[in-house]
Amino acid sequence: MIIPYVHTTERETAVTQVISQWFDDHHDAMFRYLTRIVGQPEQAADLVQETFLRAMKVLDPTLLPAIPQAWLFRIASNLALDHLRRQRRWSWFMRSWQPETNNFDQHVETTQAIRGCLAKLKPQDAEVLLMVHYAGCSPAEVAKLNGEELGAVRKRLSRARDRFRNLYEEERGHEVS
Repeated sequence: MIIPYVHTTERETAVTQVISQWFDDHHDAMFRYLTRIVGQPEQAADLVQETFLRAMKVLDPTLLPAIPQAWLFRIASNLALDHLRRQRRWSWFMRSWQPETNNFDQHVETTQAIRGCLAKLKPQDAEVLLMVHYAGCSPAEVAKLNGEELGAVRKRLSRARDRFRNLYEEERGHEVS
């Protein structure tokens, strides 16, 4: 078999190196985040790949984003939302959250309660909760990612936390500390 010689430019080499490092650094968190959004690990894996392919196409190695994780998660979020729009699945939080517990019955009950509460939130509120508490993004990263003011993100996060807590307390019938 003859393999043709492929000439790569310095830009392509630099982009490949940067994307490769970012993939190593952010793949796992992005996969977990996307799995929570779309509800299916196989689809999340496809979206992770598509995220890095898109990043590779548009990345200028001389103008790297200040916060690579935020930039990548914005691409991933946009791809996930596009996917959900195509699939008409606006109950995406209902299928995904899986807290840890040793008691199976309690696990199922807690999972259903969390999913139900997240599904009752506005999609933007659920997104900010998941990005901060599950994907590990800071409010500043979420603000940069969404092109919003930091104060607006903090306010939305605070209101989303309060709303989620109230919904969860109603669902479970007791206060959450």
